[in-house]
Amino acid sequence: IKKDPNISSDDLSQIFDSHELPQRSNNDYCHGEIKQSSTNPILKSYKKMFHAHLKKRTTNGAEAAAALLHEMEDKYASGENDYRPDIYMFNTVMNAWQQCELSNTDKSISPSKKAEDLLDYVCKKREEGVECLG
Repeated sequence: IKKDPNISSDDLSQIFDSHELPQRSNNDYCHGEIKQSSTNPILKSYKKMFHAHLKKRTTNGAEAAAALLHEMEDKYASGENDYRPDIYMFNTVMNAWQQCELSNTDKSISPSKKAEDLLDYVCKKREEGVECLG
């Protein structure tokens, strides 16, 4: 899977090392947490759950965040437009994987590989023209 040429591994390392994700111009997301400026109550609830799982810094928390993200994708794909995930939600899940890397004792799970797989998935969806990643 081809990665976005505008995103270098150095950019990702810098993002993950700082525990911050890029800021949105409308301040929905900054400094590692999702701000609650959305008027959609469903998204507000999901964003709070994402943040709670992120704060756990465990593989269980990252897996729960990933499950929520895929649940949202499934609902959006079935026509429930209120569940449209955005790129910042994907970034939050990648960040959750990154934050549990050092505390991971289950060697059958590679958090960095999970984060990389999710990035590959996002890049593939973007190449396919999926609009929910805007």
